[in-house]
Amino acid sequence: RLKLGAGAAKDQGLWHASTKTGRKKLLVSLAEIFEALPNKDIYKGLAFHLFHSKYNPQGTRIMQVVRARDPESEEGRYQHGILTTFKADGSDIRVAVPPELWKRGGHHPNWMPSGERLLMNLTPKDKLRFCTFGWDGSGFQVVSESILGSGHPAYEKTGRFIFTDTYPREPMSLPDGSSALRLIDTRRGQERTVLHIFALGQVNPSVLRLDPHPAWSRDGKRSCFNGAPEGRRQVYIADLSTLLA
Repeated sequence: RLKLGAGAAKDQGLWHASTKTGRKKLLVSLAEIFEALPNKDIYKGLAFHLFHSKYNPQGTRIMQVVRARDPESEEGRYQHGILTTFKADGSDIRVAVPPELWKRGGHHPNWMPSGERLLMNLTPKDKLRFCTFGWDGSGFQVVSESILGSGHPAYEKTGRFIFTDTYPREPMSLPDGSSALRLIDTRRGQERTVLHIFALGQVNPSVLRLDPHPAWSRDGKRSCFNGAPEGRRQVYIADLSTLLA
């Protein structure tokens, strides 16, 4: 395990590598991200590291999950999670989800098709919901007050349907930990479970976790996702086109 040092390093962060030349450069350092954060006192003595980086569909902006944790702790989760975004050249660092909001409950952000807004499971009140907001945190909206958030949500290209899975601990999963693949029609405020698929569940915590983690095809008609119904990891493709009317 890589031992983290306290603070936000100037020589570590998000790296940019060219697949043509093999050259790499530090695009954004941990120190630069730290300087863009408000309320810096809450991070005193904590170590910073990055998790989950993703370009928007247009390639103009990057979302970056930032974590801060006790550098002396080898186990346990981070103490603060922050969602930041910045331009593809590393400039214009903004906070999209502050730690105060994330701490209420939340996980897995994703870009929306426009590349201007993001979708994320968050708990603005008392329950996990699908929430959307601008790359700078502006224009915060709850997609539905009646539909629970879960898993790894993604909008298809028209911005009407969300397809997501569930973690074994979430209420839509089966007792054996099989994940529900959920299709949410945000226009009608309706959802349906397309299928359940076993993805190793919680049968063996020592095995590297497997999430279905569905992703849309570019034409917005199909989805690929992971599963292990026979106990071995596989990737599946489902045609959802008949369900999108």
